[in-house]
Amino acid sequence: MSRTRLMLGSCFALVLALLSGGCAGTANKTVPFNATAGAHPKTWLADHWAEYIKAPDQCTVCHGSTTVPAQAGGISQVSCFGCHTKGVIHASGWELPAQHGRLGAELAPVATTAPAVPVMAGFSHCAKCHGSAYDGGVAAVSCKSCHVNAPHPSKPWFDLSGVKPSHTQVNQANLPECAKCHAGGVNSTLKPLAAAPAGTAPGCYNATLCHSTGAHTKTWIADHYVEYVKNPAQCVACHGSATDPALAGGISKVSCLGCHTKGVNHPVDAAWGTPAQHGRVATQLAPVTTVAPAVPVMAGMLHCAKCHGAAFDGGIAVVSCKSCHKTAPHPAKPWLADSGAVALAGHDQTNPSNLPACVQCHSHGANSSRVPASPAPAGTAPGCFNATLCHG
Repeated sequence: MSRTRLMLGSCFALVLALLSGGCAGTANKTVPFNATAGAHPKTWLADHWAEYIKAPDQCTVCHGSTTVPAQAGGISQVSCFGCHTKGVIHASGWELPAQHGRLGAELAPVATTAPAVPVMAGFSHCAKCHGSAYDGGVAAVSCKSCHVNAPHPSKPWFDLSGVKPSHTQVNQANLPECAKCHAGGVNSTLKPLAAAPAGTAPGCYNATLCHSTGAHTKTWIADHYVEYVKNPAQCVACHGSATDPALAGGISKVSCLGCHTKGVNHPVDAAWGTPAQHGRVATQLAPVTTVAPAVPVMAGMLHCAKCHGAAFDGGIAVVSCKSCHKTAPHPAKPWLADSGAVALAGHDQTNPSNLPACVQCHSHGANSSRVPASPAPAGTAPGCFNATLCHG
């Protein structure tokens, strides 16, 4: 029994010696390697790249191919692809934002277990070689050598053309990496209103990074149209398409079509400016109540008021109905139906559901030559012939 153990032990020692001797005897003599322990020095992870670029073949002797995964590992059974998922050198064109930028920021990190080849995706994967602060790492190549002060383009890091990556497109699985530099709004001109509770996982709109709730300023509903017309693409970056319901909402999940039912502009045909178009839609159709994500229906005076203001004098659209209609959001009196070539709609054709808008100007006959004989009881719903408006 002892003889058998002795023989097995001798064989094991011989194999180990051959393996160690193989690496020790064939590797470049400048490569530090402990043949007894069968390992490089403890600092080798940080140092090996500098030695590799001096003479790449010195690594292939023990570690096999650095370009073909099937031939990697060599006699050491340690593959370069364990860390270098696409080989030890990035592919041609890698410096382009559409290449490394999208793979770093827009893809989620993928967990793999050896011997599976790791997937080159996500910021944390970049950090394996370029350092946890992206300032060099084992690759000795800092992301900041091109990006100046961060591992991404300078602020505001938007690309409104959609060609280059934008921080609005960052995969949320990468946020733990973002938190390294931007926890609590650090290194940002935008900071959360209040700190997130300790232990809160990094999120785009939970006060762990730069944004609190993802909300614009309190005056934004009044201001945003002015900013939109300067550069519509800046809204699209977060809110998706402003014209196609299927592509609306974007990363913010707030669609422009929630208010702008036909897109951010009225139908582009010139006919919208005619009474037969906007006039009939406003007065003759009843407002329609919808619940998100259903697209609201462009119908009724109150719908017009969402953009043109409660008094129809501009609102967030900064376009007053009175710029054409002079004193009211409808034709001048007597505003009766006209069967002429234009075929104007008369106020007698107004849908009763729009009367709450009419009462804003004509309660108890105000701004009218016709006044009811006696006012309607308080709380009476607006009606055409109940003394709440002009007729008794």
